[in-house]
Amino acid sequence: MHDYPELTHARKDMLVKSELYQPTTFWNEASSRIETELCTNGIEHFRRLSNPLGFFVPTYGTPGSSFTDDQGAGLLGWLRREFTLPCFRATNWWNGMFGPLGSVGRNITSTAT
Repeated sequence: MHDYPELTHARKDMLVKSELYQPTTFWNEASSRIETELCTNGIEHFRRLSNPLGFFVPTYGTPGSSFTDDQGAGLLGWLRREFTLPCFRATNWWNGMFGPLGSVGRNITSTAT
């Protein structure tokens, strides 16, 4: 178990503020789940944890997009066929592990004619 006293303090503090400044029910639940998951797994795993990914870490695949798993697999397959893109780069990009594909380097070229 990891201890993040600043995170715990921030959550408690926001809940005693005027209703105007409190999070909506959605974000209150999200922040509670994220806090629990961070304290269990550690901040170093933030971008791999299901709750941060599900609520707001930008990803291009599931669960951050509206694509189904089958649609995501199809899109990843297309990316791998149409571009000289190593499999792990496409998968990591899709899962939010890296920035946009254009920022990952010189090996991205279209094979389309």
